[in-house]
Amino acid sequence: MMPFFRGVRSYLHETQFNFAHTHQLQANLEQASGQNLDEYFKDWFTGHGYPSYQVNWNQNNSNQLFVQLNQTTSDASVSFFEMPVPVLFSGEVRDTLVRFDHHFSGESFTVPLDFKITSVKFDPDLWLLSANNTVNQVTSVHEQLPEELIHFQVSPNPSNENFVVTLELKKPEKVILSLINATGNIVTQQQLEFNSDRKKIMLQKSNLTAGNYFVRLQSTDWQYTKKLILN
Repeated sequence: MMPFFRGVRSYLHETQFNFAHTHQLQANLEQASGQNLDEYFKDWFTGHGYPSYQVNWNQNNSNQLFVQLNQTTSDASVSFFEMPVPVLFSGEVRDTLVRFDHHFSGESFTVPLDFKITSVKFDPDLWLLSANNTVNQVTSVHEQLPEELIHFQVSPNPSNENFVVTLELKKPEKVILSLINATGNIVTQQQLEFNSDRKKIMLQKSNLTAGNYFVRLQSTDWQYTKKLILN
């Protein structure tokens, strides 16, 4: 039995002939799936609205595919809906469906293909709750910083040692710098107050296991995330 249905059955059994609460549903689904669903319930139950996607793509002469996924949300209660994003890439004689593990707006991906793309379709089977999505073929895929952010660098990256986050903003502002692991849990977090200077923040690797992480800079009005690989 799929974890979802197993979790729902357990939830119905636990709450039979009694009052049922959302946190009980979450607990049973987490028990069945082995996943932390805090972010999911925060986005889709407590939060409001839906995501809209912009897919920018480019393919070089070696058929290597470059994709950038941007996301905006219809309601300020949710800053980002984190979920896999399916995109269908079709050629003259074949196609392939790629599910991008999308962690932040502006994230870029590289996909090796062995055919030339003639068309691209976002979420072809309509699995996602989304609207106003667009697909654009562009001359190049590059990183776009929010207009409030002048500089954001994580180095070295990949890293097998301590690493430095270098930041510079256009105007004085309070922001939160977070290090997030691959499962979406915040590992470390600190509040920073910017003037007009460039800041360098050293983050320690000593208590971190190897794998993929995300360095997120967030204010009350915007956020930006970079991927970090620790060896």
